[in-house]
Amino acid sequence: MAQSGNRRPERIDSLIGKVLEAATGGAPPPPESIAAITRWKQAAGERLAANSRAVCLRAGKLHVEVRSPVWKQELMLSRRTIISNMNRLLGERLVADIVFTVRDWIDG
Repeated sequence: MAQSGNRRPERIDSLIGKVLEAATGGAPPPPESIAAITRWKQAAGERLAANSRAVCLRAGKLHVEVRSPVWKQELMLSRRTIISNMNRLLGERLVADIVFTVRDWIDG
């Protein structure tokens, strides 16, 4: 991904795979993890999803980053509903629990 000399810019679609490989230690994320991440907004709803983001699904646990402790508490109160919504959207019972971690990030 690092540029040297006269290399041409790389397309974003080819970089995404490289970034995911680096983030997961070379193993591509399983399809169910990608499905859970892409359906987070639908499962959590607009308001909660605007202040959180799903990161990965591992061993039945959906890992979600949240902007603040206040939003973490709000999401924890909605945990059962979100799990139910997520499993309905995924078409099978893949999410057994959600782990919330407070981590601020910059949009964009």
